[in-house]
Amino acid sequence: MDAVKALLATIGILFLMVSCFVIFGRYTVLPWTIFLTAFWAAWDYEGYEGGRFATALPRSSVGVFFLVGVLWPVGFPLYLMVRERIWEGKVSLRSGAGSRSSSSTVATAPER
Repeated sequence: MDAVKALLATIGILFLMVSCFVIFGRYTVLPWTIFLTAFWAAWDYEGYEGGRFATALPRSSVGVFFLVGVLWPVGFPLYLMVRERIWEGKVSLRSGAGSRSSSSTVATAPER
């Protein structure tokens, strides 16, 4: 996912949050949305072992949770862009991070 698509996805989610605020009149939609997207990002990152790839994201899923949760307007689009690059196989492994399936320095895309 390129930067424009990731930003549009984040703006779309933000628009839905504001719409829910206008409809329901509660401010609780924003924190829950941020928490759930941070939880999903951490769970997804752990699922495909994202910490073994050389990216701008932290090595642990807990670090991804806090990155997305605390810096949501920047962290969530960043996570989406890095995730897409990993799925496309454009990201190499971190030095010293072996793969379960091969020992090459260029990682293959995880299976979906």
